[in-house]
Parts: sequence; C-alpha cells; structure tokens
Amino acid sequence: MLTGGQGGNIGVCVGDDGVVLIHDMFAPLPDKIVAAVRTILDKPIKILLNTYVHCNHTDANANFAALGATIVAHDNTFQRHRTEQTSAMSGRRTLSAPQAAWPVLSFPESMTVHMCGYTIEAQRRSALHTLIRISPFGLSKPTSIILVIRSSMKPIRSSTLDRVGTSMA
Repeated sequence: MLTGGQGGNIGVCVGDDGVVLIHDMFAPLPDKIVAAVRTILDKPIKILLNTYVHCNHTDANANFAALGATIVAHDNTFQRHRTEQTSAMSGRRTLSAPQAAWPVLSFPESMTVHMCGYTIEAQRRSALHTLIRISPFGLSKPTSIILVIRSSMKPIRSSTLDRVGTSMA
C-alpha cells in the first residue's frame, strides 16, 4: 500500500509486453508509483498516457521519460505543455513544462495502442474532463492485470476490467 495520496488517480495496464501508465501524478511520487506497479509484475513502463495537462496528471512526466516511457497525449495537451498559460479567471501564470516532460506522440482525435493484451483507445472527448478511454481486448490473457491507484494511493487490483469498469475516463 502506498501512502501520501496526493491528488488524482492512476490507471495501470500490465502485460507480458510491459506496462501502460495512465497519469503520473506529482514529481516526487514516481518511486512509489513504480513500487506499486512492481507488486504485480516487474516490467518496464513503456507508455505513459497523459489525459489532461494539470500537474496532478503530468508533473512526473520527465521522471518517467527518464525511465524510458514514451509519453502520449492529445495535441492540445502537448501544446499546453510547450507554452506558458495564463488563467482567464485568476490571471495566474503557469510556465511551460520542461522539454523532457513533453509528450513525444500526440494525436488530434484518436490513437490506438495495442499492449498488455488490450486495445487502449485514446480519444478526444471534449465533454469530459479527461481525454483517454480504455476499451478491453483479449480479456482471457491471464497475465494482463488492470491496477487503479486512487488518490488515497491504495492499489486496487483486478484480473478483468469488469471489476473496475470497462472505461476509465
């Protein structure tokens, strides 16, 4: 069990071919996140999906890129990482992310990743707070596990998507 629980949820898809991580929370947490993933299977985190640009979703991007993860996001998220932002409501400025934290793959409407015995569909959903939806594929594969880490940092394990839901958006 992880302690600390600093904002947001993390989705993890684990299979023989590696790990897909959905969100990465804050910069100080990668060691705890990797340790939670390793309780299931000792495989590299190959893909990190950013569903939103806020720091509780992306602040550890550079850390995971340094571990070899490929960062994937919607085109808008990529653009917001690259540029300084000013809030229309508060006037607060947010500096651009360091280049090491930028997504290296981005998509305008949708992208499909085939890993862990699943088809992971990343789709632009303008009405939702986040941009990634996961659809199950190949549920009979016994080594594919979905792990959801809630903001309480307690891992929830499931060998099927039915127990955690077929959509994590």
